[in-house]
Amino acid sequence: MPISAATTYNASRLDPYIDPSDAVTIPYTLVPNAAYTKGTVLGLVTNAVNDVQTLTITASGGTYTISWTDPISGVVKTTASLNYNDNAAAIQSALNAAGVLGTSGVGVTGTGPFVITFSGTAYAGKAQNLMTVNTGSLTGGSASIAHTTSGAPAGAAKAYASGNSDGSQVARAILQYDCYVDALGNVYLGVSSAVSPFGETRKDVPCYISGTFDTSKLTGLDATALSSGYWRLVQGSLALGVVRLG
Repeated sequence: MPISAATTYNASRLDPYIDPSDAVTIPYTLVPNAAYTKGTVLGLVTNAVNDVQTLTITASGGTYTISWTDPISGVVKTTASLNYNDNAAAIQSALNAAGVLGTSGVGVTGTGPFVITFSGTAYAGKAQNLMTVNTGSLTGGSASIAHTTSGAPAGAAKAYASGNSDGSQVARAILQYDCYVDALGNVYLGVSSAVSPFGETRKDVPCYISGTFDTSKLTGLDATALSSGYWRLVQGSLALGVVRLG
């Protein structure tokens, strides 16, 4: 593939503090819709996370439709017309109709805003495109959809925090590169979706599961992480020291 003059690769990499040959990396998928910096301490999500989107309607009359772009085929699928005051069951039925998402594609709850959860077999645990609302026939207001939770498979990595409860409260790895992950889980090496070598994307990124590192270069490492059994403080302190992973 020819190199485009307009493409700049500026992903920054974390290297081990001692003996790079002793470090081991493996590829991990990352939880979507986030920017990650090199040296971020990561935990692994234990169970798959379903994609959740929230529909808010402020209109007082008229109709609307909801469109969704299939992430695999790229085909745009649109519901039949919905009344501004249709309830969750009606919205769910329209989305699960043949030719749109299919039976049991999503579940819809609430009385407004409406919570749309991609829970069907074909969609559970996967990142989904943000739905759009076609509001041209609404009156006295409008409607919009926002991403509440981006879907991710079990075993995906996200920034570690001791207070999490989805499995990522156990610090297991260190991100090797700066990267950005879009809503569909595509990984761009660099600080934004516009910056990636040769313009390509990937579905995973290398992460250290062992090695010796300068703690000042790590983001998120804390005393709780050190008690997990995967880490050992070799010398110094958490703020300024040397730590062993694995």
